[in-house]
Amino acid sequence: MTEPGAAVAGVASGRGVTSPKRIAHAFRTLGWVGEVLDEERTVWSMFDQDDVRAFVELGYLLVPGVLDPGVVEDMRAGLEELRQADFGDSREATSPADSHFQGQYVIDALVRHPSLSRLLEPEPVIDTVRSLLGPCVTLYCSSGLVAFPGARRSGTEWHSDHQVVTHPMPPLATEVARVGCIVYLDDIGERMGPTWVVPGSHRWRQLPPWDRNPDLPQVPLTPGAGSVLFFDAALWHRGGEMRDPERARRVLIFMLVAGGRRLRREMWTPPAPGSHHRALLERAETGGDPGLRELLSRRWEG
Repeated sequence: MTEPGAAVAGVASGRGVTSPKRIAHAFRTLGWVGEVLDEERTVWSMFDQDDVRAFVELGYLLVPGVLDPGVVEDMRAGLEELRQADFGDSREATSPADSHFQGQYVIDALVRHPSLSRLLEPEPVIDTVRSLLGPCVTLYCSSGLVAFPGARRSGTEWHSDHQVVTHPMPPLATEVARVGCIVYLDDIGERMGPTWVVPGSHRWRQLPPWDRNPDLPQVPLTPGAGSVLFFDAALWHRGGEMRDPERARRVLIFMLVAGGRRLRREMWTPPAPGSHHRALLERAETGGDPGLRELLSRRWEG
């Protein structure tokens, strides 16, 4: 196991950033999940094999310029529509005043608005994750985060997402591979809360200390609007302090888990009739889209 603080090869070479590409990754899928699976699947990823190796080594890759400005603007408008529905004109954070997670969290954002659910289409983001996790993936969670200009946002503490560590290690594997995605809807500079990462920390099998300045090889990321950060859920990361008094900081955050319909084939509570979530699932069913059904864990009665 790599020890915390150990040098991480590749950081200085800048391989934590790559460019959008369209690379085919072919998979054979076999198994039994209530029905027999035996199929060939090709996904179209922004990662080539060098990118995949860099992701495995570093635990993250940032891809600038994934979304066109018009798409980003539509997503900003969609997120604001949902935010208004949830919070109205309030600018109060949804976390306690002493929390380091300031801002308003719009839960289930990707399944609630058509401009945001574009991110659930195979390209460019979902298929890129499939090239890392395999062709069967499920949406684990999604949210939009809005921090207002002038609001106090001291930055998050170091953390890993949805990570539980057990000592000693249990005899059977308990970890499910997860990849997180952050879609930036605003330009992130030094005053806009950079995303800080510790390259290679996803391999340590340790939770980070609640210390914003550990003696570690920290890397600040300042993506432009339309960029996407892909990261292993176990990667140590945090959001930096937001000090810009004029601009909002808006991002979409979602997590994908390996397994697809193998992992969960039933929805305990069906989405409400007439909701965008329900429309997405019905479209997947009538259109015969197994990838979207897997992504949304589609199966319910009534």
